[in-house]
Amino acid sequence: MKLLIGDQEFDVQPAGDAVNVAGTDYAVRIVQQGNIATVYVNEKPFAVQLPSELPDEGAVKLLVDAKEYDVEVKGRAGARPRPKAAAKKTSPAAAGAVTAQMT
Repeated sequence: MKLLIGDQEFDVQPAGDAVNVAGTDYAVRIVQQGNIATVYVNEKPFAVQLPSELPDEGAVKLLVDAKEYDVEVKGRAGARPRPKAAAKKTSPAAAGAVTAQMT
C-alpha cells in the first residue's frame, strides 16, 4: 500500500507486529486509550490523536506529538476490514439426533 503524508509518498507493507517502509523493517505496537493511540516504532513512542470519525476515502488530519499531518492511505490496506462470519457450532451427533448425558 502507499501512505501519503503531506506531499511525501511511502511504500508500506504491514506484517503482523512489524511494518516495512521503503525496504526497512520497523517493530510496531499500538496502545489505545480513547481517541489517543500511542504508537511505538522500534519502542520509540508517538502520541497520535485520532479523529472521532474516519472518512471512507481521502486524507485525514492527524495530530502526531502535537504536530498536524495530512495522511492518506492508498491501496488495499486502506480498506476497512470486513466483519467475520460467526463460526457454526458443530455437534458430534448426526443431524436431527437427540443427545443426552448417560448416567
